[in-house]
Amino acid sequence: MEQEMEAAGENSVAAWYREEFKKPLEEIYEDIFFRMDNFEGEEWYGDIEIYAGIGVCQPEPEHLETVQKALKILGYETHVINRDGKRYLLPGEYCDREKLIVRSEKSLKETKQYKEREGAGEENYEITCILIKGSPEKPEDVIAYAEQADEYLILYPLEKSQEAERSFGFHFDSEVFFPLEKGYDIIFMTAERHYDIWTMLGEYEEEKVLHGQGFGKYLEYCKENMITTDYLQKETSYFGADLESLYRQKLKRAEINKGAR
Repeated sequence: MEQEMEAAGENSVAAWYREEFKKPLEEIYEDIFFRMDNFEGEEWYGDIEIYAGIGVCQPEPEHLETVQKALKILGYETHVINRDGKRYLLPGEYCDREKLIVRSEKSLKETKQYKEREGAGEENYEITCILIKGSPEKPEDVIAYAEQADEYLILYPLEKSQEAERSFGFHFDSEVFFPLEKGYDIIFMTAERHYDIWTMLGEYEEEKVLHGQGFGKYLEYCKENMITTDYLQKETSYFGADLESLYRQKLKRAEINKGAR
């Protein structure tokens, strides 16, 4: 009888947290009475133990979201980071960053261009890059770029008007390096957008980079976030030079042009 009661208790606990897992991450809260070993029967329990021990874990892709929610119930705020195509859970909450991404996506869906494509049943725009000035907690300005095939939109999610600017192209210098030089930071960029930047830098060999400081800042961002040739090869069809080599080539080209004056 006692064993049956224990089994019933375990089943009710499991039923509770599985219902919790159906909620978005931001709606899950710490339960100070919840024990870690309540998750012991789950196949991803080892990831919980590893995180509790060393503060980082690498769940299987299909378990990552569940492990993150389980850790939050236990009181661990985490965020996902990509390293060479592998996703890890690290300490700290990036909810403000995530909220800005969600806000940018919402702004995109409210634009005339998005609604027209949606109404026609056509493949629609997707956010590919978000730049922020200030901190995620108190942003001064946000610029979001959306793309569909060869059509581009520029959005300003903090502004009341959700009208997007139509752009006829995306250029690494004007759309990324220039804002970075003016104090903006990257908070989101797809692998495809990195691919475009690296490819353009390699193919436009003779073209001068006008915003070298912004290029340097982008290089540091890629280093810090492990955006490498290996990562791009896994995520896209990129097989060009590494970014540091492209950076040195552009600096050398700038010096040659400077000396030729």
